[in-house]
Formats: sequence, C-alpha cells, structure tokens
Amino acid sequence: MVGQSFVKLLLSHSADLFNDYGIKPKVVACADNGGIVTSNQGLDLDRLLSVKKKKKSVIHYGLVKVAQYWMLSKI
Repeated sequence: MVGQSFVKLLLSHSADLFNDYGIKPKVVACADNGGIVTSNQGLDLDRLLSVKKKKKSVIHYGLVKVAQYWMLSKI
C-alpha cells in the first residue's frame, strides 16, 4: 500500500515538482508479491495503478521486462 500511495503522491504533485524544481520523476521499476516490472523509458503510473487494482499484480502491466521472484531466487 505504501507504493500505491507514493505513486498517487507523485501523480498529484508532478506539476509542482516540475514548476518549482524543474524535475520530472520517472519510475522505472515496481515490485509486488507477484513479481517485478521494469521499463527504462518509465512506467505509466496511471496505468500501473489501474493494473494493480484490477489484476492484483504489476506483472500484468505488459510489454515490458517482467521477472517473478521465484525465478530471481534461482540465479
């Protein structure tokens, strides 16, 4: 829940961050109990929240590199 709240905070203050500090944060990875999703170009945060709410895991985000924890533990 902390991650979702942080994403909502970033979305609601993105204009202020750019106007006041000239920065536009980019989230390039997100993890939950189902796996990890990454994108060097940055994740669409509105879409990420929607996928998490509807599908219960970020691994359903699609079209980006995805890894599941059990796969990572075997490396």
